[in-house]
Amino acid sequence: LLAPVFATSCSETNAANPAEMVTQAKDAVTNLADGLKDITDVESAKKAVEDLLPSAEKLADLKSKLGDKLPSMDAVRNAFNNLKERVEGNEALKNAVQPLMEKLNAIFE
Repeated sequence: LLAPVFATSCSETNAANPAEMVTQAKDAVTNLADGLKDITDVESAKKAVEDLLPSAEKLADLKSKLGDKLPSMDAVRNAFNNLKERVEGNEALKNAVQPLMEKLNAIFE
């Protein structure tokens, strides 16, 4: 009974070992932190959502798999908090980044 569960678990991680998953998580954190800083207006927000949502989804997936082995997300958290301040009072910008902000909120919970 345990073998099929383990096999399913391994295939879900695309056969990535924990070290590879940590590297993928670090890459996602860097990508998100850098990308969030580039959001300055509605156009850049729309592009960022398109470009960064896959990284956010990957990071959410890796968080569930790595648990406490997940690398620090401080860079993303800081960039996210700065973005929240920048969108405050700008409804068009806030609406443009909403899908990404919701995904990141879920990761930080």
